[in-house]
Formats: sequence, C-alpha cells, structure tokens
Amino acid sequence: MRIRPVVAVALTAAAVSAVGASAYTASIGSTPPTAVVAFGQTSITGAVMDSSPVFAYNTDHSEIAQITVVLQGDTTSSSLSLSRNAAAPVACSDPGGLSGGKTTYVCTGLTFAVAGMTTLGYIVS
Repeated sequence: MRIRPVVAVALTAAAVSAVGASAYTASIGSTPPTAVVAFGQTSITGAVMDSSPVFAYNTDHSEIAQITVVLQGDTTSSSLSLSRNAAAPVACSDPGGLSGGKTTYVCTGLTFAVAGMTTLGYIVS
C-alpha cells in the first residue's frame, strides 16, 4: 500500500516538470528579422563606411534579403554594388539618399545564401 503514494508523487512531479518545460519553450520567440551579424575590416576606394552594415534575412534566415549601408559624405553620384564570395557584383536597388552628411543605401531583393558565405564585398563606383 505504501508503494502507490510514492508512485503517484513521482508521476505528479514528472507531469509538473513536463508542463513547466512546455511553458518555457512555448515562450521563446523567433530571432529578429534584422540584426547586425558581423563587421570586419572593410576597404572601399573613394568611400568610408559610417557604421556597420545591417542585414535582413528571408523568413527561414537562410539568405540575406536586404543590406543597409551608410557611407560618410555624399556618394549619391556613385552607385553601390555588392559581391558575395568575390562573385560578379550585384547592383544595389537603392540609388542612395543623403541625410546629415551621410549617404544611406537600402539594397533589397538580394538572395545571398548564408551557408558557405566567406566574404561580402562592397563596391562604390
């Protein structure tokens, strides 16, 4: 007769633990759609980055879909292109907007796979 209460207590504790774990994992949200991932030494002839580029990803975060780049000074007479792993450059869809002495480009429509990416080049011409 004493075994049954011990088993009931053990089963109750296991059930409470399972409910607690379920409630905890249910409260974890997804990662943000935009975040600064990394910033390394960047060299752009004729331009200087003002801040770290900001990347936005597709829904499953397997591709970079958008990159926001802020350059010092007025570079609106130039165009910005991006190159993944030294491949052929892709022109930025945004001609650049000048505000406060800085030019901001919001390059959209990108499909740069995150897997296997080793370099990301920025070309101002």
